[in-house]
Amino acid sequence: MTKWLMAQRVVASGAICANGHGNVSLRVPGAGEMYFTGGPSLRNNAPSGVVRVRLDGSLLEGELPPIQGAVVAMHTGL
Repeated sequence: MTKWLMAQRVVASGAICANGHGNVSLRVPGAGEMYFTGGPSLRNNAPSGVVRVRLDGSLLEGELPPIQGAVVAMHTGL
């Protein structure tokens, strides 16, 4: 299953608030990295909206708005 499809399934499950605002992160076991939905909304989020980051918060792949830095830090901290 692709990282994008996994994020879409989380949204469809109702685990995210009704307006779709929020983020999903998926840690890659044993790799010290995670996938993170970096867009403003999870509704209709394109596959390009999923980025790859190290657990220290540094960007590995994709584009991430600077405003998302604090949210990435929260997700990597957990």
